[in-house]
Amino acid sequence: MVTATGLIAQVNPIGDVLDAVTYFVDAATVDPLSAILVALGNLFFAATFLFFGYLVLGSLVDLLIPESPGRAPPRRE
Repeated sequence: MVTATGLIAQVNPIGDVLDAVTYFVDAATVDPLSAILVALGNLFFAATFLFFGYLVLGSLVDLLIPESPGRAPPRRE
């Protein structure tokens, strides 16, 4: 049976990140093509992350700042 304490004891985020870095370095240093593919994968990930971050930031700015500062234009009669 799995308990919450046992599950938390199995999670080591710092060790997992260090292991992941080691695995990526090992994969990238096999040959030049692997290094290029790892670099392109990281570039695609960073571009996607920045794009969606830009969209979220834009939506937050739009939420906080009104479209037309000041009062509304007069109505036509």
